[in-house]
Amino acid sequence: MKNKIKNIILFLILFLSFLSLSRLIQSLLIWNSENLISVDLLNHNKKKNDCKPKENSLLGYLRSKNDKTLFIVLDGYPVPELFKKLTLIDSNLHKFLKKSSDFYKYSISKDQWTSKSLAYSLAGIDNSPSSCIYPHFGNTIKPIFINGSQYFYSKDAFCKSSITELNERIIYYPLKLLKFFNKNDFYNLRRYEVILEERKKSCSMTNPKINLSMVNWIDRTEKASGIYFFHDIYFHDFIENSKLQINQIEGFLNKKGKIYLKELLDIDEKYQISLEDFLKKAYLSKSLKNIFILSDHGPRTKIFKNKELSLLESKGYFIYYYPIKGFDPNIIEIIKGL
Repeated sequence: MKNKIKNIILFLILFLSFLSLSRLIQSLLIWNSENLISVDLLNHNKKKNDCKPKENSLLGYLRSKNDKTLFIVLDGYPVPELFKKLTLIDSNLHKFLKKSSDFYKYSISKDQWTSKSLAYSLAGIDNSPSSCIYPHFGNTIKPIFINGSQYFYSKDAFCKSSITELNERIIYYPLKLLKFFNKNDFYNLRRYEVILEERKKSCSMTNPKINLSMVNWIDRTEKASGIYFFHDIYFHDFIENSKLQINQIEGFLNKKGKIYLKELLDIDEKYQISLEDFLKKAYLSKSLKNIFILSDHGPRTKIFKNKELSLLESKGYFIYYYPIKGFDPNIIEIIKGL
């Protein structure tokens, strides 16, 4: 009887793995010419010229300058005011960024979702249709993604925080399914989540060990110019994985919220230490001209009833400007206009 049950379980695993593989094959159909994929968003290969970044936007201006530029997106990270409301403590990360950057701005995005909020703040595209959203903008630009994740992926990325490639999914997706069964029956198999979490920690701006090799990787790329993205999801996934519990206990400032508060402060410190180290190395880069460290929206935990805080929580974002080689006043004016 036990053998029969195990055979049924193994059959179900194989069947579900086939479904996962089918989903992967479906996703492969929406790769663009630079092998960039958005798992969440359908992308079309046909270029849409009406989706081009506006000339007076950051992307529009930087493309005209042909400067090699890096955007570090800290997905969902709170602005300083909101961080203090969440923790009663000033953010070490924001204190460092504010002190070290040449210019910064805190503002409210046009949308609470990444694809549309960055379409406006980076490309000046308001009320963007699905074909014009970040990161493809109707295939009118070809951004270079330094990191790959389950949201935005490039096969040639410097590092990957996801299990996305075909050969890896064939190997690891069965592990994702095995977690539902008695782990004692599969003691020699590591859980899918453990492997994924290790990748997220390694391929994140919270990890200073990748900083030097990442700067060297950027310098080695063939293009003298180009738009580079490191879209960091480490904080985003911490919030998404904990959102239900954080919402139920109404935030971080009570006994039950201490564990989440500790992790939030720990992430803030890790970002501060690692980004400080990264910027020191980036200033020695042979090719980088500009670096922007920004967010796309707030953490969206929905714990605030106050309208102003609720707005910051859903749509608040920040942007810090670092001219690595040559200060550009035109960039300042564009940021001021956001």
